[in-house]
Amino acid sequence: MSFVLGTLVACVQAAPASERILGAEGEPSATPPPPVVPTPSGPAGLPASAPAADASAAPVTGGPSSAVPVGPRGALPALAQGWSSLTVTRGPAGPGPDVSVAVYTPAHASGAWVLLLHGWNQHARDWAERTHVSTLAESQGWTLVAPDLGKSVYESRGYPGMGSTVPGLGWTRDVLVPWTVTTLGCSDAPERRAVVGVSTGGRGAALLGEAGLFGAVAAFSGTYDLAALAPSTGEYRIHAVVFGERAAHPETWRREDVTGRSPPTTRWWLAHGGKDAYVPQAQTRTQAARLAAAGAPVVTWLDADAGHDWPIWDAWLGRVGAGLIPGTVP
Repeated sequence: MSFVLGTLVACVQAAPASERILGAEGEPSATPPPPVVPTPSGPAGLPASAPAADASAAPVTGGPSSAVPVGPRGALPALAQGWSSLTVTRGPAGPGPDVSVAVYTPAHASGAWVLLLHGWNQHARDWAERTHVSTLAESQGWTLVAPDLGKSVYESRGYPGMGSTVPGLGWTRDVLVPWTVTTLGCSDAPERRAVVGVSTGGRGAALLGEAGLFGAVAAFSGTYDLAALAPSTGEYRIHAVVFGERAAHPETWRREDVTGRSPPTTRWWLAHGGKDAYVPQAQTRTQAARLAAAGAPVVTWLDADAGHDWPIWDAWLGRVGAGLIPGTVP
């Protein structure tokens, strides 16, 4: 096994198609699984002798003793192939703990990279444990960057007196994206980077996409129309913790909402399940209609029997495949 900056680099193992992760949007917080000793990995980052998924594995563990600041590429030793865990400073996000970021490094990096945004009350490690995204990244030479943002709703700024203490979209945009370019040496060109988000992370992905920071956006089961959320729902409540009650803070809710606007060159994939118990499928229907009206290229999948869980998000990401950032095979 290899250690990078005091970080265990382990293999990637995905959950079986029938399994759901706890701690999904609107669910109670899950207790993190205990770390396990990794098995030797094959060339694609999967166990050499066990192609079957193992949801108990914890391939992203540990972390360095101090935060990694934004700085030149030479400030960070070369990362070994596979997943590693780094700690990135909060920077202008204000007081609080620094942020753990899971990074997947392919054997032959092309400079292209994908930002992965999890949902509310989920974890960066879910991308390693519950999806096959690293296999796709390995085949295409993509670096993967997955911040661990806990109960973020990807707010653009902090709101004093409200209940959120984790960095949100503002930190992701102003600290993590530049850090990925300057410290990891990844591309600064929008057409060479993409963002994928699930659940509330889909909202974050949409906001970054309409800002023109990424050339491709894949957003699954996301919340894009805050005004349509009923106050009796859990989805409304997790946003009210950060923004305050909508009736008392209408300007905040309007300012933080997804607009549906998009640069004409940004490509979009949206997907949502008809049996989603947390976020209504109408949220994606609204976003798809807005993007189409704006002239943005958008592909939309509305799967009647799909729910709100990692197996379906993994399947949708597999549908997007290498088209997320074409032309990067090393």
